Amino acid sequence: LESYADYGDTPYELDDNYIRNQDFINEIDSTISNKHICVITGISGSGKTQLAIDYFQQKKKKYEDYIWFDGSELTESSNLRDVKKERLGQPVNLIGSFCSHKTLLVIDNLNFKVTAHLFKDCVKGFDLGSTIIITSQIKSEINNYVMPDYSPDSLLTMLGTSSWISSIISPVKN
Repeated sequence: LESYADYGDTPYELDDNYIRNQDFINEIDSTISNKHICVITGISGSGKTQLAIDYFQQKKKKYEDYIWFDGSELTESSNLRDVKKERLGQPVNLIGSFCSHKTLLVIDNLNFKVTAHLFKDCVKGFDLGSTIIITSQIKSEINNYVMPDYSPDSLLTMLGTSSWISSIISPVKN
């Protein structure tokens, strides 16, 4: 997914193995309808980015603009005003765009705990109906949607793995 490094260049393709679950999309809708921010958390490989791509594909027409970028561009002490992006080779004011057009902002793979400080300049955008979706392995205190934590047996069933493989894989004990 490195191809979406530039502002506005968003990954459009879902993985061939992705299984759409409309309940997950509805849960995100429910979260952002009241709070404008949804943090999708879960372990590595649980499908957070794929769910964000699916949400984006289904909902992008509701927005005037969209921004997708890698969360590694932020630090715990930064806010969204610190993000420098370009569109068609020209610098873009991310917060200015977010606060002047109804925007879907996706921050993928944020690697620190989300705090309100990150969004201090976003209020005007929220008033317009702009929303933020964040994927992270780190649970937040802000509007979490936690990916289901499946047991090894459930995962094997969903993957269609035969019973002989499940007999040689020992489940991890907590």
